[in-house]
Amino acid sequence: MSASIPNVYVQTYERNVRHLAQQGITRLLPWTMQKSVQSEAHNWERLGTQEAVDKTGRLVDTPEQDYPFSRRVSVPTTKHTGDTTEQEDIVQMLVDPNSNIAQAQGYAMKRAHDDEIIKKSVDSAVVSFRSL
Repeated sequence: MSASIPNVYVQTYERNVRHLAQQGITRLLPWTMQKSVQSEAHNWERLGTQEAVDKTGRLVDTPEQDYPFSRRVSVPTTKHTGDTTEQEDIVQMLVDPNSNIAQAQGYAMKRAHDDEIIKKSVDSAVVSFRSL
């Protein structure tokens, strides 16, 4: 038996690229309000809450409770990601790297979207806490 036979053993390769630690969907987007505007910022008018009070008798005055109005301002931001492949890279690989890179870039943008929602939620919670 020849000692060099293992040099010609057939190796198999997966045709699909496995994406590591990728989030395929934005998890928080369904819980947000979205507005598409062509401006530097957008104002969201808000109305706070009041508690109902007991009526203490007949023909008493209706209480004046002064509902709190406030405004939240949202400022759009732009995110981007990118990578480069050469034509010879595609020829030398068994998989097309461009489709997988495009998919990974989409995942990165979705994570960035969720990160921005979390950041704004934390900032809003701090502002709300300070106003108490």
